[in-house]
Amino acid sequence: MRNNEEHNLQKSMITWFDMQYPKLKLCLFAVPNGANTSQRAGAYMKSEGLRSGVADLVFCYDGVTTFVEVKTQKGKQSDTQVNFQDQMASQGFTYKVVRTLDEFMELINGLIKGWNTYIPCGGCHLQGSRCRSINCQWTMRDTI
Repeated sequence: MRNNEEHNLQKSMITWFDMQYPKLKLCLFAVPNGANTSQRAGAYMKSEGLRSGVADLVFCYDGVTTFVEVKTQKGKQSDTQVNFQDQMASQGFTYKVVRTLDEFMELINGLIKGWNTYIPCGGCHLQGSRCRSINCQWTMRDTI
């Protein structure tokens, strides 16, 4: 189960997003992996496809899906979260761990307003497009 600090942080992110981008509300949604449910309800949700380790938030915008893991300053990803991150990266998706509301705001504003560009690893030959190489690690650079 998630701690209250992470819950409050994620709640503030959703509140900010909904106020900042009301027309895009359906583009950002939570995955209820940390939900406090009964054993029966948990089994029911797992039978419907709930997966351990999936990122807390999913943001879909302009044909790009970004997975966002919410952690406190001292929070650490679990092994299943790291595995999910690795699997998504190997498929070319963006995954970001955010630890503050400011980090989240910078990420979302950058994705929506085009402030961030994705720079492939030094050996990548696909300038300006998404690298599909399993070994390529994307880095985000603020271009303003």
